[in-house]
Amino acid sequence: MINAVQDVQEHFRTVTGSAAELLPAVASRLRAVLNRLDSTAGGFVGLLPSNVRLGEEHKPHLSQLLEWVAAAQAAIGAAQAASASAAVTTAV
Repeated sequence: MINAVQDVQEHFRTVTGSAAELLPAVASRLRAVLNRLDSTAGGFVGLLPSNVRLGEEHKPHLSQLLEWVAAAQAAIGAAQAASASAAVTTAV
């Protein structure tokens, strides 16, 4: 279950071993779906695996997920930068 930024990071680490590689693609796909929902007046843009139409009512949840994915990306980027900085500092 994904309820927070940390859940997004943990899910991708568990499933793929590396969240950093997949989060940009996931964020891009979420943005694309949200843009399609914006451009469809009350319609739907696809089907969920449960065979439920993906439509306007899902927009708040997709927006929240995109926010968490973006925050997870930022956290991973910050951790990588800190790690690289620490490596440079210890090498000097």
